[in-house]
Amino acid sequence: YQRRVHGEPTDLPTIAKCDMLAEGVRDFESMANLVAYGWFDIGEANKKFQEACDKYLPLFERVMKEQADTGAKDGFLLGSTPYYCDYLLLNTLQFAVEVLPGVFDEYPLLKGLHARLVALPR
Repeated sequence: YQRRVHGEPTDLPTIAKCDMLAEGVRDFESMANLVAYGWFDIGEANKKFQEACDKYLPLFERVMKEQADTGAKDGFLLGSTPYYCDYLLLNTLQFAVEVLPGVFDEYPLLKGLHARLVALPR
């Protein structure tokens, strides 16, 4: 469903990368869900989510840097076109911004990705 609604790459290597990124986003999102649904007290929840951000945000920042190094500046996770992996990530990034102000301080490329995704027409 996500692929049909939010765009699917057409070549096999990009499809594989998109699927891989989407799985990473789902892992990251699962940690956000532990916080969102109150499975921990608020102090422990924020600590666990901060740990998840410390684990996953550098990975997504590195993907964005690799795209920037190929000349795809101001792009998305896999180039100049947003795919479903970008939209999946947006949900968790939006949550991160609300729970942990300043979460993007060390991740300028993710901050830009978040801003571009939020600015897209709905």
